[in-house]
Amino acid sequence: MVSFMLLSKEKIRKDLKNMTGNIKDKLKKYDDTMMSIIEDLNTNDLQTKTVTLRIGGTLFELTPKAGEPLEIEAQIRKEYEEKLNEKRNLIKDSIKSKMSEVSILVSSIQDEYERKERLLKDTLAKSAPMPNVTWDHAVRGLSIVKGQGRGEICWLVKRTYNPKYVDHKNIEPLYIKKLMTNIYIRVRTQDDNIVGVSSHYMNNLEYFDHYHQNHPDCWGNWVYPKKWKVVEDIITIADQAVAVMENINTMSIARRTPHLLPRLETLRRHVSRETTAPVDIKVGTTGLREGLGMAEPNSDIWGN
Repeated sequence: MVSFMLLSKEKIRKDLKNMTGNIKDKLKKYDDTMMSIIEDLNTNDLQTKTVTLRIGGTLFELTPKAGEPLEIEAQIRKEYEEKLNEKRNLIKDSIKSKMSEVSILVSSIQDEYERKERLLKDTLAKSAPMPNVTWDHAVRGLSIVKGQGRGEICWLVKRTYNPKYVDHKNIEPLYIKKLMTNIYIRVRTQDDNIVGVSSHYMNNLEYFDHYHQNHPDCWGNWVYPKKWKVVEDIITIADQAVAVMENINTMSIARRTPHLLPRLETLRRHVSRETTAPVDIKVGTTGLREGLGMAEPNSDIWGN
């Protein structure tokens, strides 16, 4: 859609430029033609070859006698030339005035188009085509927000922070339950490029404070795709991100004491020595913490 708008705008711009250029050329040509006609007017065009005279019922035709022109003729011609020159100048001034008005009108049309072109260009620079997000995508936790730059979209996918391992060792079931938090996984795209993936609190959209939060998140060895084609690609990336967050890698810690989560040293004391399969704890989403809006956790559990 954006490409179509750009092509249409470019065609309109070229058509208007050609049209205004043609009008100005024609005006210049008309002006030159009319001025040339006026300049060619002179008293020689006013002379007559014959004069008729009617006396009674008889019509006489008089013809000039060959010889030197009379002095009176020169005087009359001079008077006519002066009068004609005055009229000629008046006609020129009138034509120039009208041509100037037409030229100003053409320029104003061009200026108005250029103003609208700049407005359209600015709008297109900040616009992004609406992706094909359906109700089913919304049910799966997806919503979208317009970004700051051209073609930028922020995709917010509702997911659960659910760490199960520390260095691939199982966390005690009680601590798995206490760590679970509703969050957003934000995927930033510009056109078909993926430019960022990060986790955020649901109540204020600030960065979610966890052990690998480095504003934005540190994803370890996981590298998110650089391109997307369909909406399902965004949801898949969010699922991959929360899967990466299931393991707390103590070799790449960014936050040892994240807000509302146990200290790393405390968490280590509640980790099993075995690397068996993770414990699947069923907890309703209404019972999960959603970040800074919740009360402080139990100090006895969190401090030991």
